[in-house]
Amino acid sequence: MSSRQLDELNEEKRDRSIAEELGISYDELGETNFEIETDNSEDGFIYGYYVVFKDGSSQEVLDKIDGLEGNRVYFDTSQLPDEPDDDFDQYDDGGISNLPLDLQNLGEKIMPSLAEEARRKRDEGN
Repeated sequence: MSSRQLDELNEEKRDRSIAEELGISYDELGETNFEIETDNSEDGFIYGYYVVFKDGSSQEVLDKIDGLEGNRVYFDTSQLPDEPDDDFDQYDDGGISNLPLDLQNLGEKIMPSLAEEARRKRDEGN
């Protein structure tokens, strides 16, 4: 899956969550023009988000939105899915996740003391 496809899937997931919280359908949300603004402290702590509807949004859809105040709705951080970190590089497990579950931890089953030592070193940061 390309980075662009992943971004599109994440955006659709976010938009579906927004539509559900607003009490409208995903298709109805598509009839609006909106931006998401962050409500955060001076040190960057995120308190929540504002979904701000812009000119050109369907008034019929806007009239259906739960909690609309003026042209915006407030969401706390628990109401929207987390945004993926732009600096996050997707972990490549070398295909291990494609193996049957009983084979994914084969090394741990064969050499439990070596696996325990590796976990301990990882947890210690060495």
